[in-house]
Formats: sequence, structure tokens, C-alpha cells
Amino acid sequence: MSANKWMIMKKLGVLMALAFAAAAGFFVIACIIEERFSIRALPFVILTSVIVFVCIVIAGIKKEVDYIHVINNEIQVLEGGDLSREITIRGSDEVTMLAESIDEFRKSMKNQLSMIEQLEESNRLMAAEIAHDLRTPLTALIMYLDFAQGEIGDREPQAEEYLAKAKEKAARLKNLLAENFNYNTLPDYFLIEKQQLQAFEVLGGFLGDMMTLLESEGFYVRSDTIYGHSSILIQRDAAGRVFGNLVSNIMKYAQRDAEVLFYCREKPQYVEIRISNLVRQFEEGKPYSTGFGARIVKRLMKEMDGEYQAEEKDGIYTAILHFMKA
Repeated sequence: MSANKWMIMKKLGVLMALAFAAAAGFFVIACIIEERFSIRALPFVILTSVIVFVCIVIAGIKKEVDYIHVINNEIQVLEGGDLSREITIRGSDEVTMLAESIDEFRKSMKNQLSMIEQLEESNRLMAAEIAHDLRTPLTALIMYLDFAQGEIGDREPQAEEYLAKAKEKAARLKNLLAENFNYNTLPDYFLIEKQQLQAFEVLGGFLGDMMTLLESEGFYVRSDTIYGHSSILIQRDAAGRVFGNLVSNIMKYAQRDAEVLFYCREKPQYVEIRISNLVRQFEEGKPYSTGFGARIVKRLMKEMDGEYQAEEKDGIYTAILHFMKA
């Protein structure tokens, strides 16, 4: 016989023993009242014993149901992400065994998440150390290449060309290290609680700042924005980083004498922003891009429960942001 079946039989045995004890007790009481054994007391004793038995069973079931409700509430807390909440362990029956298994799973998940956080922190520190160790000699290398170019001048055109290419590669490597460092050391914006704000207030402020900055740099900006009266879920610092990356890309790759269009509309489940610009034509080809900026934007939007997409068609590049409604 398995352990579970043995526990069930043990419980039933206890209930039956309590019922028989109640029957015997009531039988004795009836005999005392009648001062002798009377057959008329037997139905009363049997009925009372059955009632006691049923009451005991109902009380036992209610206790188990209440315990299941407690476990269910604690599981809902775990679903919300609070792994520090311990599961109540009470008794020694099958429900208790299930509660113990859930609590062991909670402890295992908590330990694994702790290990992941420690690994991520180690990776961040390692990325910071590598970036610091490499940027210093790269800065010195670029400086010496500048000195070499100044010394050679126009006397050795071929050597000057090689030096210019070496300087370009060194600068690209330095920028790559900086972007990689920025991506791997992103602050945990998602640990900061998201706010429920009016779309026209927060998005209007960010887009207004972007348009003002681009106009001051000589870009032609057009706005087609209708915010509506919806509230969105947003984390201000993360959103500021998102729009900062987008305006940086526009200034780097957009055609200055062409239109930069800012478009905003309210959709059933989210507020959509589209920022479109004509891609600049470079004489020596489009500058090399690591793609870290786009990955940063995508990651931050995901952490705000939003979405980021980008598309390019007929030379028009469009960044698409979806901010979920509250």
C-alpha cells in the first residue's frame, strides 16, 4: 500500500473511531436517562452518531478547503513575482505534500534567479573593465596617428592614406567598445515601477524636445500628432533613453534638407508613434553601424511592455513605437 493510500485509510479510521465513540457515549447517556437499556433509545443513538460523523467529516473537509485557499492565495503572490513569500506548511496529508513541493520549487527558482543576477552583474563589470582597459590605449593610438599624419603631411600621399584608414579603424573600434559598454551596462529600468501617465503629456514632451533639437540642427520637421486622452504605461528614464537614441540616429543618418515626419495616433490597445526620415546618401557608402542603438531601444520598449519596429522602403526609414494603454 502506498504512503498516500495509507494516509487516507488512517484518516477514515480516525473518523470511524470518533463516530463509534460518539455512538457509545450517546448509548450510555440514553441508558442512564432511561435507567435501563431500552430499544427505543437505539434509533436516537444511531441518528446522533450519524450526525456526529457527518459533522466531523464536514469539519475536516472545511479545514482542507481553507488550507487550499491559503495555498492558492500564496501561489498568486508567487505569480506576481514575489518569490520571497513562503508557502504555508501545515499538517502531513497530501495537500501538505503538494505545498511542500511548491515551496521547494519556489526556493529553487529564487536561487536560480539570484545566480542569474550575479552572472549578469559579473558580465557588466567585465564589460566595463574591458572597455576601460581597451579605450585608454585606443585613445593613445589615435593620438599617435594624428601626430604621424601631421609629420608626413603631403610628402607621402600613400602613407597618409594608410594612416587615415588606420585612424578610421581605431575610431570605429573605440565607438564599438563604447556602444557595447552602454548596451551591457543598461540600468535596470524595469525594476523601477512604471507610471500611468497621459499620453499627450509625456509623449508630447519627448517629441517636442526632439523636434526642437532637430530644427536647431537644420532639419526640416513636420508634425502630424493626435494624442487623444488615453493613459499609457511608461518609465520616464527608459523612455528618455529611447527617444535619445532615435534622435541620435536621425542626426547621424537622415537627409537634412528632407522632411522628418513625426506621426502619432491612438489605437485600440496602444498609442503608436512613427518617426520617418529620408536616409542620407553618403559619398563613400553608409557609415558602419553596430546595431546596438536599435537593440537598446527594442530592449527598453519591451521592458515597458511596449514594442519597437523599424522598416526602410524606397530610402525612407521609419521607427515605430507602441506604448501600451494603461
